[in-house]
Amino acid sequence: MSRFRLAGLLRLRDLQEEQAAAELAERTRRRAAADARAQQAQRLLVGSEIVGGDAAAWRVSVATRAARSAAVADAQAGAAAATAEEVRAQGEWSTARQRSTTLEKLAEKHRTAVTEAENHSEQLTLDELAVQRATRQEER
Repeated sequence: MSRFRLAGLLRLRDLQEEQAAAELAERTRRRAAADARAQQAQRLLVGSEIVGGDAAAWRVSVATRAARSAAVADAQAGAAAATAEEVRAQGEWSTARQRSTTLEKLAEKHRTAVTEAENHSEQLTLDELAVQRATRQEER
């Protein structure tokens, strides 16, 4: 059986695809964590009330609400950045997968051609044996 000449490249492409898939999984995990942080920050903001009463309590509640609003903005920015990184990783995995798939198709065509050649060679051998057997029987 002849060797597929691009086997080394196929192994490399498979490794690149695996690395891209691992990177995508990590980016997806980070995006989910960033989304969870943004949701938690939003819940804290919604749960905070501006307290009436004395001026000190009012200032504390306003400062708390402002800090929570800033935390929501930061968390949302982090979630947006994590989403962008996930989209980029998805594109890289898709490209790596396409490269692997192309070579896998070539490898499959090679295997098919080799199998067909082997089958043809075997059939020729069987035909030759049959002819030799028939010739020997005629000679008798």
